[in-house]
Amino acid sequence: MATLRSDIGYLDGCRFRVVEHEGQPVRVYDDADTALRLIALFRDTEVEPGVKQWCAMQLLFPDPRAVAEHEWEDFGSLFSRLLWEMAGIDADDSHAGEEGPRWVDWEADADYIEASLWRTYGQPSAAMARQLSFREYARMVSLCPHDTPMGQAIYYRTADEPRAGRYNQDEVARFRKMKRAWALEPRAADDGYRLASNAASDAFRGIAAAAERGM
Repeated sequence: MATLRSDIGYLDGCRFRVVEHEGQPVRVYDDADTALRLIALFRDTEVEPGVKQWCAMQLLFPDPRAVAEHEWEDFGSLFSRLLWEMAGIDADDSHAGEEGPRWVDWEADADYIEASLWRTYGQPSAAMARQLSFREYARMVSLCPHDTPMGQAIYYRTADEPRAGRYNQDEVARFRKMKRAWALEPRAADDGYRLASNAASDAFRGIAAAAERGM
């Protein structure tokens, strides 16, 4: 089992953390930029699973060759855990039902996020994503004020509708209109996030098989 240590550093402007796996320290990029790239990679239906496996290794590890050449007993568990903890991608189907409510689509909302972070923190989203973990980055997005695009989006995607009464019909009508305007596309059985997990599962199986062959 992999265990996170407190060692955090920066390499080429990107944040990494040290994880312990099978008694060995492994450097892993754990910044939000890496997580967003992983999500985009595994949602891409035109990339073959084997290519996704290779790309994921390049994204996750500062020294992917050293990681690949090490004789691990169970490398697949490290790979699947990192994908889940860093990007919410369920590579081994062990987290079914744990995704939580959707309040953002990182690709569809990219322009809203960029504008909101600039206005709130005075920094471009790309710079923040390289300095923060995905969890920290998501929290910064969630704290954007109500008058920013993401503040509006998050509010109308998560707030309960005002209780209708005799004197607030206009308020309720406006709330419903804004909720429709900011609504995320409904998830389908084959939506991008499910596809991301399915693709990660394929890559996970590929890595497990490669590990048995000595990679």
